[in-house]
Amino acid sequence: MTQDDIVKLAERYPGTTVYSPPPPERTDVTAETLRKRHWKRRHEPPAVQAWRARMASEDGQQTYRRRKLTERAHGVIKNRGMSRFLVHGREKVRAVCLLQALALNLGWAHTLRRRLAAAAALAVPAIA
Repeated sequence: MTQDDIVKLAERYPGTTVYSPPPPERTDVTAETLRKRHWKRRHEPPAVQAWRARMASEDGQQTYRRRKLTERAHGVIKNRGMSRFLVHGREKVRAVCLLQALALNLGWAHTLRRRLAAAAALAVPAIA
């Protein structure tokens, strides 16, 4: 996400809050580069300054960390072919989404049970 994107979102949707990490910055730079960087930061649009402050805060980082939890599930569901709905109507789409979520949770529960059983089998010595 670029700074222009953040400014356009803020202008078009004033109530929207962006939680996207800023790009990594090089630390092995000269004093002149740091001076230019600070000057650019002071002259950024208010929406970008607010975004930088939000992402530097602990609350902003915590919010961004929570995205990892849902993005994995969305990726798995999308890879299973759920990019378009073959049904019409809000209720039917909701039913398809709930079935996909149920299938995903059952699959993860099965994997977790298998891992726990394997760990338990390794922990208990077999009696011969």
